[in-house]
Amino acid sequence: MEIHTVKESYEQCCGMGETLKGTAATRGVSDTACTKTCCGKPWVKAYMRIFKEWAQKNAKELVKMGLRDVLSAQESYYSTIAQFSFGDGRPAKAISKCRVPIVVPRGMDSRGHVSYELAFLEIEVLPGNLLLLLSLTTQSRLGIVLGLQKTTALVLPSDKGTGVPCAVPLSRSPERHLLLPLFPEDLKKMKEDVGDAQTLEKSPLVQLLSLIHI
Repeated sequence: MEIHTVKESYEQCCGMGETLKGTAATRGVSDTACTKTCCGKPWVKAYMRIFKEWAQKNAKELVKMGLRDVLSAQESYYSTIAQFSFGDGRPAKAISKCRVPIVVPRGMDSRGHVSYELAFLEIEVLPGNLLLLLSLTTQSRLGIVLGLQKTTALVLPSDKGTGVPCAVPLSRSPERHLLLPLFPEDLKKMKEDVGDAQTLEKSPLVQLLSLIHI
């Protein structure tokens, strides 16, 4: 059986989970070098509570954007046999597998308007108070490329999306880990942050990333 690994120690990961307040409960840690996305059960509960509150608060805007399904999106649990090993050598067996709803950008047009879609993130739920630790595989499937300065992440358009990549601002945990948002906290202010859209579309970097994504 494959044993999935996490670079950080179990105690460090649980320590990060003590900050399940504000944005920490709505974001995933993107730089722990874990080989499979995981979290603790308290994170799932905190995230879903905040996600539902956000969806109701932005109901009118979501309907206008064609995202009515977000309003009724729920988490779901499944059985699992996944096992993990942390940086301190401590083993941990997942207690369940969970799928949670997220709202991700899927492209930006030449006017800077970002389109979104509802997606579901598959997570192995572990014992303890761990934040969401995003694997590189998960980030790749979401089309996420970290910026060189690690202050923003480029999200590449999906097969359904149109336009050019858009930039998503990153924050940091108290332990200085990079945190990636799982839904736009302010739909009206979510704009492209790295420059003019038409210039970005023609840049060699974006053309190269588009080829890699294909």
